[in-house]
Amino acid sequence: MSLSFLPSVSTETFMQIMPLIALIGVVIGLIALYSNHRKSKKVDDIKQVTHVPQTDTGAPNINITNCIININETPVEKFGEAETLAKVRKCLETCVPEIVGTISKGVEVTLDKDELSLVDAVKEKAEQYRKTKNELLKDSGILTTLGNDAYYLGQMDNALEYYKEALEIDEELKDKRGKATDLNNIGILYQDWGKPEKALEYYKEALEIAEELKDKRGKATRLNNIGLVYKQWGKPEKALEYYEESLTIFEELGAVQSAETVKGNIRSITQ
Repeated sequence: MSLSFLPSVSTETFMQIMPLIALIGVVIGLIALYSNHRKSKKVDDIKQVTHVPQTDTGAPNINITNCIININETPVEKFGEAETLAKVRKCLETCVPEIVGTISKGVEVTLDKDELSLVDAVKEKAEQYRKTKNELLKDSGILTTLGNDAYYLGQMDNALEYYKEALEIDEELKDKRGKATDLNNIGILYQDWGKPEKALEYYKEALEIAEELKDKRGKATRLNNIGLVYKQWGKPEKALEYYEESLTIFEELGAVQSAETVKGNIRSITQ
């Protein structure tokens, strides 16, 4: 005797429901296919994200956190290598552009926590390199940035040390444009220290280089700085002479903001 818990179905009824069963089978098959497609898409997406950093776009992704980690993990003996220095300089130029290059006199510069950490990491590694190798970093741009950081923090002696190191490297490498920046920054320090003769010595040498390189903007900037020294020195007529020459160049260049600054300096004498 056999037992069956399924109801009996006539042949006629079975034939009637057969199309419905076939349709259900097709739907289940489509659902399964879609599910497999979704799983495959997720895996492909993960692979794509994983391989994005390996794609050469021609523009490296510079991130301040990555910069700090890479600098801290770089062995001291390799910190002076040209490739490493180029990467460090690029990190500084990208992440803290406000303290790169020529000092902006009279401007307050504020760095956030990450920016300070980046500068501190570079400073610490540069000091370790100097003590270990007994030589300077062969990159005046990095040294100048560290000097600017010290300047904005009010650490004038440290700033001067970095600027003179940068000047030494630029003279060694015969980088005249870099040398002009170094001379200008040193001149600003001596101007702040109330030593006009010394400030003029550096400013005028920087002016000569700007003229040699036909760097009009650099020339106008040096002329304005020399005017400032003469004004502070109590020689307004001499200051006015340099201001007016500076203003003429800035106006020729269409440098509106710089021109307005010089006009303000001129008004401080004539009004």
